[in-house]
Amino acid sequence: MSQPTTTRTFSKWSPEAEEMLKDCFECTDWSVLQEIHNGNIEDITHCLTVYLNFCMDIIVPARTVPSFLNDKPWITSEVKLLLNPKKKAFKDNDKAELKRIQKELKSSLKEAKETYKRKVEK
Repeated sequence: MSQPTTTRTFSKWSPEAEEMLKDCFECTDWSVLQEIHNGNIEDITHCLTVYLNFCMDIIVPARTVPSFLNDKPWITSEVKLLLNPKKKAFKDNDKAELKRIQKELKSSLKEAKETYKRKVEK
């Protein structure tokens, strides 16, 4: 029985997307967004938040990926790419290939965990 999957959507930031977003913000007339709310700070905050999210949705590409309930947060696409050859080597009973892939997988997992740890500690 397979496990239920969910989908996660995340923004794929790049230096190009950041530059395009900066350009978008530079050509924005911020005073117009503030004036229409007559100084009401809550309305201005809401309006600016909606506008910023609108700009990000247009410029920064979003990606939706399937996620399994038992996936660890440090499991990356690179780690997942190593799992299929490992399964094939196991199925083919190729011990040498399995050992090589397992070693590569171990170092990839270690690196992914370190990256995740640094990201969480920020």
